[in-house]
Amino acid sequence: MESDILEIASIWDSHAEKIAFEILTEKINETDYQISKHVSLKEIFKSYQKEPWMEWHIDFLIEDMKGYPVLGIEMNGIKHWNDPKCRKKDKDKKILFTEAGIPLVCIPLPELPSYTKEEYKAEYPKVLQDLMDKYLMPFQYKTSYPAYCRVCGKQMAYVFRKDYTAAFYSCLNKNCECRTISNEKIPFIFKCN
Repeated sequence: MESDILEIASIWDSHAEKIAFEILTEKINETDYQISKHVSLKEIFKSYQKEPWMEWHIDFLIEDMKGYPVLGIEMNGIKHWNDPKCRKKDKDKKILFTEAGIPLVCIPLPELPSYTKEEYKAEYPKVLQDLMDKYLMPFQYKTSYPAYCRVCGKQMAYVFRKDYTAAFYSCLNKNCECRTISNEKIPFIFKCN
């Protein structure tokens, strides 16, 4: 029996999130990255366990195969624009992710109240695909998300040789055995089109 398109499964906050997850699973490089939905901030930022915002979540987290976070994604509907508490929460999330060196992309969801159920089924996924393509475009480049040292797990710095002939990632941990990783060894998050 086909479920109603506007019915929301219990794991989703909105139907748009469900569509976004389907789009992301088609785009993600599944060999090197995984996507998780509704990830608690306490799972990402374990050193801040007593903060009140640790009970919050983000809609999607893309991690490398060792479980290191490389990109957070929020799907922001109209409540995120109109509710002052929600705006404050979004701002705090953005600050937290920025301080951790993990990009957080907030994709504004359009309100489409004039769509019939049939139009919604046909048109909304296309609108959402275009929005996600637009907001995720910068993450087609390796330098837009963090890389982690395969030995100690710390975030690495993206650096150029002094003569600018080569770029690589450098481990900032002075005690680590791994000093550098070639730019070519860091995989792309998204599949190449």
